[in-house]
Amino acid sequence: MFNLLVELSLRPDVYKELLQEQHELIKKNGGNNHIPFEMLDEMVYLDAFIKETIRLSGSDPFMPRCTTQEVVMSNGVSISKHQYVSFNIQAHNRDPKIFGPNANKFNYKRHIRLGLKLTDASLANLMWGAGNRVCLARIYAAALMKLMLAMIIRKYEVHANYSVKKNKHGQPAFTHYTSLSDFCINKGLYFKIR
Repeated sequence: MFNLLVELSLRPDVYKELLQEQHELIKKNGGNNHIPFEMLDEMVYLDAFIKETIRLSGSDPFMPRCTTQEVVMSNGVSISKHQYVSFNIQAHNRDPKIFGPNANKFNYKRHIRLGLKLTDASLANLMWGAGNRVCLARIYAAALMKLMLAMIIRKYEVHANYSVKKNKHGQPAFTHYTSLSDFCINKGLYFKIR
């Protein structure tokens, strides 16, 4: 949640689009501010925003695993049983073959074009793992993230108490941070009631 809130504070243009989506859903729901579970699937922009934020600023840059049997790789390298191996998810999430030529840039709408939901486990969305190790609680976790973020977007404006270096397009000039990075130490977020 921390990274999602930081991204909201850094990208007021995206925040406005996410708020507009929420206003449209409230109107569609007869003006009722209640969020029925079924409505979560209609939050396409929010879905994409969460995926893009976690793609670029996920909490774990590596996906460590322990082998359960001996494995021989396609290049002939043998990995013994009970050995730890790690997949560099940070490099994977910036692969232009998967995410296009601007894979290092924040562009949440790329996920709308890919047509995958937040809960889909795929090469373009490894936040839930893959294969028979995919997260069993991903539907529940995604629903909680979307519900909490939708409520925050509807009720608050999120602002940072710090400034960040911008590139020539006015976007933040970095593509990765974690809650433990220098970027986040002694910094904070403010929530202003709308």
